[in-house]
Formats: sequence, C-alpha cells, structure tokens
Amino acid sequence: MNKTLNKKKKFLIEKYYLYIVTVAMIIFCSVFNKNFLSINNMINILTQMSFTTIAAFSMTLLLITGVMDLALGSTMALAGIASVVVYVETNSFFASIAVAIIFGVICNAVTGSLINKLHLHPFIVGLGTQQIYRGIVLLYTGGAVISQVGDFKKFGQGRLFGVIPYPILMMFVIMLVLWVILEHTRFGRNTFATGGNSEAARASGVNTQRTVLTSFLIAGIFTGIAGMMLMSRTASGYPNAAEGYEMDAMTAAVIGGTSFTGGVGTAFGTLIGGLVVAIINNILTLMGVQSYIQQILKGMIIIVAVAIDVNSRRKKMGA
Repeated sequence: MNKTLNKKKKFLIEKYYLYIVTVAMIIFCSVFNKNFLSINNMINILTQMSFTTIAAFSMTLLLITGVMDLALGSTMALAGIASVVVYVETNSFFASIAVAIIFGVICNAVTGSLINKLHLHPFIVGLGTQQIYRGIVLLYTGGAVISQVGDFKKFGQGRLFGVIPYPILMMFVIMLVLWVILEHTRFGRNTFATGGNSEAARASGVNTQRTVLTSFLIAGIFTGIAGMMLMSRTASGYPNAAEGYEMDAMTAAVIGGTSFTGGVGTAFGTLIGGLVVAIINNILTLMGVQSYIQQILKGMIIIVAVAIDVNSRRKKMGA
C-alpha cells in the first residue's frame, strides 16, 4: 500500500514538478519584491519572454524531431533585418512579415537540406550556418544600425485594443499552432517517432528525412516572425540582434520538458519554461544582479536541465 502511494506521489511530482517550481518561484519573488506581482511588471515579463519563447517554440519542434538549430539567433537577425528593409521601402506590414517568414524558411531550408543530403551532424551545420547568416547581415548593413523605421515599431510595441501587447498575443497564437501540429496531425506524430527512434520510425514507414526538413521549414516560419518582432520592438534594424537566442530558446524548451535527445516535448511546457526563464531574469534584474552573472546562471541552468533530462531517460530505460 505504501509502495503504491509512494509511486503515485513520485509520478505526480515528476509530472507536475515544473508547475510546482513555477508557482513556488512566483510566491518567493512576490515576497522578496513587492513590485513583482504588479500588473505592469507581469505585462513586462510576458512581453520580454515572448520573443525568446517564440524562438523556443521553433527549437522545441526541432528538438522533438531529434535535431537542433544553433543558427536560430542569426536567422532571426537576418529575417528581422530583411523585414526592416522591406518596411522602409514599402511601408507595408504585410510585406514586412511575409519577407521575414520567407527568409526564416529559406535559412532553415538550407540548414535542413545540409543535414539531410550531406548527413552532417546538426551541431556542426548549426555552427557553420550561424556564422554565414550573421555574416550576411553584417555585410549588408556594414555593421551599422538601420534607424528611421517609422511605424515599424508598432508591431513590437503596440497593443491590441490598447490592452494586450502584440508580442504576447503572437506568442500564444504560435503556441496554439504548435500544439495543434504536435497533438493533432500525422506530421506531429512523425516528429515524435523520428526523434524518439529514427530507425524504428523509418522501419514503420515514416519518411524521416522529409520529417526533419518539414520541421525546419515550420520552425523557420516561427523564427522569421520572432526576428521581425524583435526588430520591431527595438524600432531599428540592429545587426547584432538575437545573439545567444539559440541558447535562451534551448533553455526554455528543455526546462519546459522537451528532451534534448528527441522524442519528447509539448508546446505548453515550453511556454512554462519560457516563463520560468523570464521570472529568473526579472527577479535578478530587480535585485540589481549584473548581466554577466545572469549569463553564468543561464549556463548553469542549461547544464542542470539537460542533466535532469538525461538522468530521467536513463531511469526510464532501466525501468
């Protein structure tokens, strides 16, 4: 009887530990700083996390499929710069968003094709394309910031009905899209199968190469939108924007329960992972902790999250 209860408790803790930790962090932060639970601070947290979390949705889809994209930040910068340039020339939000998505898809198509056709490791491809895409941005801009962008900032700074910031709205829309893809489509099932065991998936009739490439293309849409929104938020075309975003995205995804080794992950879990990272950043900022120390803590969080994931996998395999 006691063993059964202990197993149930263990199961519940493993299943809901992330939400327990999140609630505990919110309580701790609200006690530590009276401004933490203010409406303005909550909106600020959600707005700040939206850019990273949209990128994390992209990374989540790829990690579930068993690959990763270390060029994510550079792709965001390239797509974002392209969207700024197009908006300045056309004054059209539609054209700007379309171009950002197109550039995100093209960059990811190149990355996915290199992995599929040349059978290169995603890590190596990511390192190379990261430098290429960032280099293109710097070459085009000459390293200079594109300013005087007019109303381009409205998408990143504006609010729906003057209440809900557009970045927050877009974050939830993309989460819903990813949830539908993963939970209610055949392609979604194929991503889990491919990431969980590519050989078994291939033997059961799944076209794993097409699944990987399609994952990159969909992730490219999310990445392009994230890049456009980030540039809009800063009201400029900043060539060094989104540096390190691939690490922040990976942190949010893994903390949210996405397995670093593939085959496991949820859209909602990534949202909570993004919230955890945002809360940590926010409280450290309120405490006046230096950004350099925050970077060190992020690195430690990634190591701990991956260690927990790997250890959990080993236990399941040994069970």
